[in-house]
Amino acid sequence: MYFNDFSMISFVTLLLGAYLLQAIAYYKFFTKSEQPGWMGFIPIYNYYIHLQIVGRPKWWILLLFVPVANFFVALTIHLDLLKSFQRYRYVDQVLGVLFAPFYMVYVAFGSTTYLGKATDLPKVQKGPFKEWFEAIIFAVFAAIASPENLNDNKKFDIILNLEIVEHVDNVNLYIKSCSKLLKKNGLMFTATLNRSFASYIKAIIGAEYILRWLPIGTHDWNKFIKPEELENFLSEEKFSTIDIKGLKFNPFLKKWKKSDDLSVNYIITSFKN
Repeated sequence: MYFNDFSMISFVTLLLGAYLLQAIAYYKFFTKSEQPGWMGFIPIYNYYIHLQIVGRPKWWILLLFVPVANFFVALTIHLDLLKSFQRYRYVDQVLGVLFAPFYMVYVAFGSTTYLGKATDLPKVQKGPFKEWFEAIIFAVFAAIASPENLNDNKKFDIILNLEIVEHVDNVNLYIKSCSKLLKKNGLMFTATLNRSFASYIKAIIGAEYILRWLPIGTHDWNKFIKPEELENFLSEEKFSTIDIKGLKFNPFLKKWKKSDDLSVNYIITSFKN
């Protein structure tokens, strides 16, 4: 009985201590970003100002009350705040996550200045050699592999359109170009990402910001395409859908499997009439 009471008291004390440290850090962060410092001590509203400072949508505050999503959102805006105040090296991210809110107080009261909204700041610069190397490789691949630049006289039986459509500016033109390269009754497999709340949480916040499987900024959620939209593009180019399946990844087994859930990754199998 006494042990349980002591544990509860300890937990509440730690919780209040963490909140106080965060509020103190907010006070300094807000002051540096020309916001009233006292707002850092007001629960919930301080998160609203936090979102404003880093440039994230204000409605994200609602996600802080959604289980699972709140973890990813809180971590994302936490790292955004570090970036807005000149701290976005890998070591800063690790310290900011492992030792928050202590590290946030250290950064807030340090010699940092507010650079602006994290979403408006340039991406972390790569070394010149890596920058040039990646640019050259991409340019060569694009020049060779882009369907618009291939010889229309050569036709293929199968086209694998995997994880490409979500990076294309003009999907209609891209599908049209693919159609020109496919033989009559040929098959095309088109795998991409659905434009949904789940895909934003998993493919962008989870894969880019949290797990770092991809560089931040790899995906633009607005370019994600809903299954019915993609089917319309395919239909316009005389494609008929054979099958549509979702793809789910198991991070523990590191394996993909087909699913009826189309909310994130999905693949459409179609043939050209």
